[in-house]
Amino acid sequence: MQGSGPVIQPTIAERSDGSLLALLRSGAPDHRVRQSVSDDAGRTWSECEPIDLMNPDSGIDMTRLRHGELVLLLNNVEQGRTPLHLALSMDEGRSWDIVTELEVDPGEYSYPSIIQDSTGLVHCVYTYRRTHIKHVCFTEDWLATAG
Repeated sequence: MQGSGPVIQPTIAERSDGSLLALLRSGAPDHRVRQSVSDDAGRTWSECEPIDLMNPDSGIDMTRLRHGELVLLLNNVEQGRTPLHLALSMDEGRSWDIVTELEVDPGEYSYPSIIQDSTGLVHCVYTYRRTHIKHVCFTEDWLATAG
């Protein structure tokens, strides 16, 4: 999974056709999230390609929601770790829309993690201004109307 520029810290989701989508943190000069796809359960991967989302060489995390959408937590900027965005894909990662900014005030919001629990609540955890860990929780309905 090389491609143009170094990539690290993959976040992976299985698509409905069984393929795996990996989004990766990138230190490439174009400041883009990279993606790679595996059609053989992770034994081989396509070349990493940039997608339309920005990445200032910061951590990202993705999860597949119960209804099939993919949601991604990231800093969609060229530099810095502000703001912290939520992006949603309705087509299994082929396109992404920024749906809201979880954090916009000056500070560093980094190392995100996102999951959906068995009750359907979506949980985001991330470093808040390098001093705390913040937990934000919401429903899929809220996500659908965010922005």
